[in-house]
This record gives sequence, C-alpha cells and structure tokens, in this order.
Amino acid sequence: MSVKEITTYHTYQNGRPVLNGLNDPALGVIDRRATCATCKNTYTGSGGGQNDCPGHFGHLQVSNIYTYLYLFDKVYINLSINVLFL
Repeated sequence: MSVKEITTYHTYQNGRPVLNGLNDPALGVIDRRATCATCKNTYTGSGGGQNDCPGHFGHLQVSNIYTYLYLFDKVYINLSINVLFL
C-alpha cells in the first residue's frame, strides 16, 4: 500500500519539498501547478476531476517501542473480561 518510506521529519528546504520527507511529492500534490510523482496527475481543487491526484500512503519505521501507560489498566481489564468469558 505504501509508495514511499518517510526517513526525515523535514518538510521543505529552500521552498521545495524534501524527498523522503513529510511533504514528499510522491505522496500527492497540494499545489495547483505541481504534478504527482506517483500517478502523474495534478490537483485541480475540485475533488471530482478526472485528473485529480487522490493522494498516496507513506510509511515510517519507528525505532523505539512506545507504550501509552494511561491505557494499560483499561486494556488489561478489557482483556481479562474477554478471556474470562471465553
């Protein structure tokens, strides 16, 4: 599904989108004068045009494991209830 791996958090450099960044041209276009690097379509702003770029998915690799401790007890309770009734 993904068309591009995002490897940097930068968006623009000298007024141009950074390749492999958050606004990489392969992810779609937001400028009316630009052409999408993936599907070669443009952005007309209508949303229903034949040549409108729909936008494309990117992905990034997370180097660390992050846990949201606030939800841990709620997930534990939910899992224990579901396992109890299995």
